Amino acid sequence: MNLLLEKKINIHKGGYNPTYLFIHLVYVVFLLLIGGYSYIKPAYNWDLLPYMGVLLSYDQGHGSVHHQVYSMAREQMPEATYHLLTDSNDRHRGKMAADSNAFMLQMPFYVVKPLYTRIGYVFYKAGLPLTKSAVLPSILAHFFLCLLMLHWLKRYLSLLVAAALSLLLALWGPLLMASKLAAPDCLSALLLLCALYSLVEKGALWTTCLFLLLSIFARIDNILPCFFILWLLVIAGRSGQKLKPVTCLLMVSAAVLCYLLACLQVREFGWSLGYYPSFYPHLNPEYDMQAPFSFASYIALAKSQFMTGLYYSNVVLFAVLTVLYFLKPGGFLYHRLSLDQLLVLLFWLLITVRFILQPVVADRFYLAYYLCLLVFLVRKHRSATYPDKTGSNL
Repeated sequence: MNLLLEKKINIHKGGYNPTYLFIHLVYVVFLLLIGGYSYIKPAYNWDLLPYMGVLLSYDQGHGSVHHQVYSMAREQMPEATYHLLTDSNDRHRGKMAADSNAFMLQMPFYVVKPLYTRIGYVFYKAGLPLTKSAVLPSILAHFFLCLLMLHWLKRYLSLLVAAALSLLLALWGPLLMASKLAAPDCLSALLLLCALYSLVEKGALWTTCLFLLLSIFARIDNILPCFFILWLLVIAGRSGQKLKPVTCLLMVSAAVLCYLLACLQVREFGWSLGYYPSFYPHLNPEYDMQAPFSFASYIALAKSQFMTGLYYSNVVLFAVLTVLYFLKPGGFLYHRLSLDQLLVLLFWLLITVRFILQPVVADRFYLAYYLCLLVFLVRKHRSATYPDKTGSNL
């Protein structure tokens, strides 16, 4: 203990601790290796193709990207992967490859993630291959998200344990897969986690609001956590974390404005600026863009996706960890809920509302909630074991 105290004192005095620096260096090197692997061997999901189209459209508009997208994909992807993404035996993929108009009908689903696509566009203009540029925002988001997790966890664990746990999380299947996909999910998780860290650890309301607003440009459905977290801070915020109703109204207005700005491009395809009024008719399990939407098809889709989610997601594990988090050491539930506990309940409300609006259960949408609950569990354990000790150590 004396040695640990001396090391902490040396660091606070501005001295360099070799062990401290070495652990951070090794951790960053491992993250770079993981990012390099994701760059070399990305997960070539079909969504990569329309995201490539969005990147190209920033220079030449949407009308002429179909042929160029598939030509560049043929050149830059492994041959087997390209044939898989254009397989005519798959009705949807075959139609998209053969019909430029059908491909263009898909674009409204992808143009509403401007922060993600603009970052990819920067890499493309810097000279990187288009297929890699569309995945790089996820790789970078994974890198910074893992750094944030290390920084957060070492407030309650030794640096070595925090680094080991953070590295395991970096290799965790859902998070690693999100880093390899052309999708805004990892970037969205990073921004939401930054907002939650700013709120929980710093009590920085304006920083929290800034990250929440940015997250809307990554995924427009992040307007839901933005609304609900702001509402929570009005009705249940603690001292120094309570949001005034006028300020909340201002931030809600800003969130709506961000949402509308993110949806601007959908008007080029004849969609409503609100996006979802035009999106709902396309909710069907067959991916048929012309199939009419009905309540019966919605129920069928919801049932199918719910059962799939139970089998192939970590939602059940999340529920188990939630129950454990709310249990007192003696086995009874807490009577007065802390802000952390209210946030965990809010996560479940968000998962439920999101499923009602779009019946899909997938870990990639909930990464920030999973990771935040993990930190809360670590903090609860730390508080129970060392009630008088906070902060990081070596």
